[in-house]
Amino acid sequence: MTTRLSFLGPARITVAARDAELTSGKGLALLAYLAGTGAPQTRDHLCDLLWAESHPDAARKNLRNTLWRVRQTVGEDAVITHDDMLLLAGSVWTDVAAFEAGIQACLSVNRAHSGDQESDQLDALLGLWRGPLLEGVNLTDAPDFDLWLSSERVRLGQLYGAGLNLRLTQHRAAARWQDVVTVARQALAHDNTQESIHTCLMEAYAQLGQRTNALRQYDTLRTVLEQELGATPLAQTHALRQSILAGTHNEDSVSTVAASPMTAPRLTASSVTAPIDTRPPRARPPIRRPFVGRAAEQLTLDEIHRRANDGRLQIALISGETGMGKSTLWQQWSHRLAPGASVLEARCLHSTQTLPFAPLTGLFDTESSLARLARHQSPSFAVWLT
Repeated sequence: MTTRLSFLGPARITVAARDAELTSGKGLALLAYLAGTGAPQTRDHLCDLLWAESHPDAARKNLRNTLWRVRQTVGEDAVITHDDMLLLAGSVWTDVAAFEAGIQACLSVNRAHSGDQESDQLDALLGLWRGPLLEGVNLTDAPDFDLWLSSERVRLGQLYGAGLNLRLTQHRAAARWQDVVTVARQALAHDNTQESIHTCLMEAYAQLGQRTNALRQYDTLRTVLEQELGATPLAQTHALRQSILAGTHNEDSVSTVAASPMTAPRLTASSVTAPIDTRPPRARPPIRRPFVGRAAEQLTLDEIHRRANDGRLQIALISGETGMGKSTLWQQWSHRLAPGASVLEARCLHSTQTLPFAPLTGLFDTESSLARLARHQSPSFAVWLT
């Protein structure tokens, strides 16, 4: 009897080629956790994960009842119990395991040019994605599980984005511009803040002779960056728009798609010791419009900065209603810093609000930021990178 568990998107369970329904949210959570971890789990850990607020005896009873319901749905042999451990049987197929292993294998090869069989394999893997992990399931009474679920949704979402980027690169290398449009739209539906995807879509439209669509895509990008990140398009993207507008665009006007988000920068000894700029490249230049009325706030930041230079730990919080000019104040003040100042900028996004230290991990995924951090030796540095 073949059991298939599909958790990328709304949960879908098939047993012997027939749909099976598991209405228990905790049951789905149990199966998804066993599928996602791929390792044996103790009963105590599962009780703490799913019934943290219950008495230990009550939690164990809840686990037994949930496990009984799960086995009634997916079969007695789907979940193996050994001593105090639970494990998903190896005969159970899960889309999470197939998706993760398959995409990682494709990314490890990372070839822009691929054969039909490899391309079909990547398309099939991307087709497993129907949405975020356990879409529609949120266990507010199981905060530790909810945190794991949020983290896994982001991680698997990044893997999906990396697979789309690879497919986009392959289509672009083969000048399959209509396919570029299709995949780029998929990628933007998943994450519309990726500027490199917008530029690929602009380029594809231009190559297909759809200049109006290409220019409209630039306007969409500009709106998204302003609303989501408080940024403006890169100079290269603006140059692409101008070349399309002037009718001078050619296939070599834009570089290939940016590296996949799953490709973490490697910090080498040379990258630490080599001279680096003290300020990373900005998405936009300093604001040129008049800036008035914040002299007191800037003086306060100056004083805090002076104390920090004296070796005293300082934290400044700039708060205010939306549109009050918090970002402008920071940009204007930080651009006045002396050339020797080291500035690291991170952003908090609504989509990652449940992930601990998400802004900091974003810094660690940036090679220039890693190089700056590594210059200041600290015993905790290696811990943050694990």
